Amino acid sequence: MTLPGRLKREETGSVVAELVLLTPLLILVLLFVVALDAWPGRASTSTAPLPKQPGPRPSPATRTATAMAQQTATAALGSDNVTCAQLSVSTDTAQFQPADW
Repeated sequence: MTLPGRLKREETGSVVAELVLLTPLLILVLLFVVALDAWPGRASTSTAPLPKQPGPRPSPATRTATAMAQQTATAALGSDNVTCAQLSVSTDTAQFQPADW
């Protein structure tokens, strides 16, 4: 009957001993991770500049509307015998709505 009591006495403090040995190791790993993130010359994900995005692309409806406006302007001016060296047409499609509205 002394065997279970003897084992119990020998194991007391083993958790404390493990924590004393592992805590410095865990702190070193944490410091290493922090040091890697703050390494000079290394782009961190939080401080890296975003890649330049292209400007807004016109929708197919806008391109079609501009092409139709260009064609209409050319036909209207051509019927009056007006010629332009360079014809530029600007179309405002802000009020466009889908056909099913």
